[in-house]
Amino acid sequence: MADKKYYWLKLKRDFFKRHDIQIIEDLPNGKDYILFYMKLLVESIDHEGELRFSDTIPYNEQMLSSITHTNIDIVRSAVKVFAELGMMERMDDGTLYMKQVESMIGDETEWAEKKRIYREKHRQIEGQKRTMSDKSIELDKEIELDKEIEENIPSGKPTTRTPKKKYGEFMNVLIAADEYTKLLTDYDNADVAIQYLSEYKARTGKTYKSDYLTLKKWVFDAVKEECAKKSQGTQPSKKLPTDYSGTAGLRDAADINPEDLWK
Repeated sequence: MADKKYYWLKLKRDFFKRHDIQIIEDLPNGKDYILFYMKLLVESIDHEGELRFSDTIPYNEQMLSSITHTNIDIVRSAVKVFAELGMMERMDDGTLYMKQVESMIGDETEWAEKKRIYREKHRQIEGQKRTMSDKSIELDKEIELDKEIEENIPSGKPTTRTPKKKYGEFMNVLIAADEYTKLLTDYDNADVAIQYLSEYKARTGKTYKSDYLTLKKWVFDAVKEECAKKSQGTQPSKKLPTDYSGTAGLRDAADINPEDLWK
């Protein structure tokens, strides 16, 4: 049976001191907007920030009104305000994306929760007091404790949610750590391609369901094309295709400066 997983939102202590929150709160119906915004954050967790009924059906404003029990007029005006303040954006397929939710999500499997509770109880019983002089001893105890936990907790593979990290000059290319490692292994110019996509997203405002698949689908080929044109002394095109098919395989442009691609 699959291991249960629990999610939560990490709300910072100064959340209500944020400028965008204070601006909204001072608007007519502002408190209703804030409550609606927090409901949207929770609702978007299952789809990594996207407001969707399913993988194929995005929520529209009427659906959001129903599931959050919010007046439809409040929904329409709030969505407009959130978009204007950069708290939400509408993707190409109409999906509303909560831009800050990824940095606010926390999760823990049932197995991990048992492990954490077991460790906390173990530490309380022993009454351990850490000092600088016994850190090396404590490290050995931690290793032994993990082994003991593995033996005492019922078997079953824990499912883990791989968080995505931000890459590129504009910190807008979202890739999991294992995906980034695979790109570095498979391609000599992975960082060049990531920088290329970062600049493209910043310039056009486009977003993608998976930046990792986007890189493999067309970015490596686009970089290769630009490099070929540059080596031939022709002016590279600054317009990228909206649907560029093909797989990667570029291994001869690792020394390219990504900034030169837009000159």
